[in-house]
Amino acid sequence: MTLHLTDFARPPAATLPEVAGLFSQPVPPLPALELAVFTETPELAALVETLGRSRQFGRVRLSQTGGGLQAALSAFANAQAPHVLLIETSLAQDALLEGLDALSELCDPDTRLLLVGGENDIALYRALIGRGVSDYLPRPVAAAHILQSLSDVASGSGAAAKGQVTAFIGASGGAGSSTVALNTAWLMGRGDEGHGPTGLIDLDLDFGTAGLSLALDGARGIAEAFRAGQNLDGQLLDGLFDTYDAHLRVLVATEAAGLSDAPAPEALDHLTDLARSGGQRVVLDLPAIGHPATRRALLAADRVVLTATPDLAGLKNCRKLLDLIATLRPDDGMPLVVLNKVGQSKRTEISAKDFAQTLGIGLAAVVHFDAKGFSHSANLGRVHVATRAGRSAASALQPLVRALAGPAARATAVKPAQKPLLQRLFRRA
Repeated sequence: MTLHLTDFARPPAATLPEVAGLFSQPVPPLPALELAVFTETPELAALVETLGRSRQFGRVRLSQTGGGLQAALSAFANAQAPHVLLIETSLAQDALLEGLDALSELCDPDTRLLLVGGENDIALYRALIGRGVSDYLPRPVAAAHILQSLSDVASGSGAAAKGQVTAFIGASGGAGSSTVALNTAWLMGRGDEGHGPTGLIDLDLDFGTAGLSLALDGARGIAEAFRAGQNLDGQLLDGLFDTYDAHLRVLVATEAAGLSDAPAPEALDHLTDLARSGGQRVVLDLPAIGHPATRRALLAADRVVLTATPDLAGLKNCRKLLDLIATLRPDDGMPLVVLNKVGQSKRTEISAKDFAQTLGIGLAAVVHFDAKGFSHSANLGRVHVATRAGRSAASALQPLVRALAGPAARATAVKPAQKPLLQRLFRRA
């Protein structure tokens, strides 16, 4: 059977719609927490239900009840309130403040409260914040606003900025995703001095090559990080990274990493959270989609970069992965696609223009085939784009670096959280 480019064209919009996403910019997943929501309007109830299905809520234990503030008072009269509450209210200011006084007597001192109300009044906002409410959002409220407020509230006071996590995956074996990830990570670290070096985490536990390509020792690496599990802290993780230069440090994959089992999802989440703390940018170099850690990492990442080769196999696999990632991340934008090894086989090659048009996407970067140059840099233990011979590759990857460094990708600075509800009310009393 002869295959044509039209065989790979995207289905009509009714079959496979472009995912605009709930969020206009990447939002990191919320930490593990218990959240109780009390709504009054069907609009907010539907919005919370949609948020509950998003990847950002993957670690959240969510309960949702109608009835607003009165329902919250009834629910916690004989039960312990969770750490975070989201309550919708239409009460006037005096009645609302009276209800908050009653709620404070039923909650633990560290309870944090997010209110959604109908009044867009700065005086009301100041009164609520003064009483310890963590945030107040007037209706109509967007999903992104709720998610950002919950992220701020859950992070606690004095929380550091959260750096962007970018996952790199290949459309097929040999697409060069690891090479693209390594060189892009170095360029990201060079171009953003304010965030320090980019941290590259090689998650291909069996066949990872980042450490080998850069002649790094990697005596401990990711194996020890996963063995530590929830006991892993920032100081230990920092010691497990190998520093390449001022722009890049690498957590290498060592000897099947000495792990008897695939890392637990919680261990991967914990590792990612620690690595991005302090505003550090993180690049995840992922193995094939079938690896147990890959899908979890795709959910944890803020952005996804898909590397493909300009041939029929690359086109087919890129199409399949784009659809799969859209299923895993339905509320996020499409992955950034890099076309790699252009010019390797001109007789069977699909042009970059045809490749992009067939899939209905834009290409973030087009990198030409340079086996000799990349191999020579690897033999020297150098990042190719950091060498004189790698200037062409660096120029080709710059559009991708700029896309990842745009306003939507900057580190998310967490606002200092307000003092918990009861503490503020007790101080007022």
